Amino acid sequence: MTYRGGCFCGAVRYVCAGPVIDVGYCHCSICRKLSGAPVMAWMSVPRDSLQFTTGKPAAFASSPVGIRQFCVICGTHLAFHRPSGAEI
Repeated sequence: MTYRGGCFCGAVRYVCAGPVIDVGYCHCSICRKLSGAPVMAWMSVPRDSLQFTTGKPAAFASSPVGIRQFCVICGTHLAFHRPSGAEI
């Protein structure tokens, strides 16, 4: 299955052509602050199956084990990944 999406303003677009490994909801304090909601829905895919096709997201380390990517124009959260060597 192929998933396509992007940020609110359209500056960053992506395609994901790979298996979905997991889906869920997170209610940690970081996800609540990031989304402005009581929970955030997410899905996990193999890192190499996600390709940004338009624009390039900005990134920041939101915690010792997580890098988040977002649109620098509209702020839409686009991806989360663990850097190599992360404990979790």
